[in-house]
Amino acid sequence: MPRDLPLGNGTLLVNFDKTYALRDLYYPHVGMENHVAGHHCRIGVWVEGQFSWLYGPGWQHDLRYRDETLETSATITNPEIGITLVASDSVDFREPILLRRFTVFDDRRDGAEREIRLFLGHNLWLYGTEIGDTALYHPDARAVIHYKARRAFCIALYHENNGAGPDQFAVGVKRHGAEGTWRDAEDGHLSGNRIAQGAVDSIVGLTFRLAGGQSHSAQGWLAAGQSMEEVLARHRRVSLGWAGMRKRTREYWRMWVHKEDTTFTALPPKVIAQYNRSLLIVRTQIDAGGGIIAANDSDITSAFRDTYSYVWPRTARSSPSGSIKPDTTN
Repeated sequence: MPRDLPLGNGTLLVNFDKTYALRDLYYPHVGMENHVAGHHCRIGVWVEGQFSWLYGPGWQHDLRYRDETLETSATITNPEIGITLVASDSVDFREPILLRRFTVFDDRRDGAEREIRLFLGHNLWLYGTEIGDTALYHPDARAVIHYKARRAFCIALYHENNGAGPDQFAVGVKRHGAEGTWRDAEDGHLSGNRIAQGAVDSIVGLTFRLAGGQSHSAQGWLAAGQSMEEVLARHRRVSLGWAGMRKRTREYWRMWVHKEDTTFTALPPKVIAQYNRSLLIVRTQIDAGGGIIAANDSDITSAFRDTYSYVWPRTARSSPSGSIKPDTTN
């Protein structure tokens, strides 16, 4: 599986690549509708007039999971501009919500302040196609919503210290001669366009000031639903309980990975940790309905117009006995 960091709970599966770009978004079933379809959902940083996407030159990526959980721990550094971004993501163990946290560090040693802007872009292809999508900024929710038919996704990004934000936003078209609204971020300013239909994308941004050695944190999420009403209800719940949802999800996976009484005898701790990590990653490929999917990524679609998102008897049969079971409590 070429994706570096998969996260999921049986109804929502997301995959990050080696640059920490979100490349796959499956909902409401693992391995079926991919609402990103391999395209880039970008993170960018603007510092005093200089802009850079995290997959661009100069960035160093250290991508990991937190021990015994399905929570990422990414440290992404650019020595040239003196910025480090520490990011963590998890999919709530119960609801189809991607919980996100970003902390930006100013790595310089001097005390002069700089203005910094963090941008989060989403290039969604609902039902796997860009035809007939809509994206809008919802002023009451202070969030961007992408929707089509029975699929809706609500995207939020706020300052962690005061809950304000986003400071900037834009939605727009990404075809017919336009690369996408993400290009709008590269001068540090977003247009504020509120709605677009067809082939669309969106981007939100936060602005803050840091001196050398200081940091600033942001919290965000992507909530999925099958109607506008459902996704807005999830958005309201997570806005009131973001920290608690992250904590309960972390604790859930640590209990889940130890639910079997497995005897490791004299195996080294590193081997045991790798075994537990393997169980968690395999769990992300299991649908809540019980299907154990071979692999879920969109890389091979460009060449073969197909995926490995199949349920094969050999895949289920090769699972460790008693270790991988569909979790029907979700």
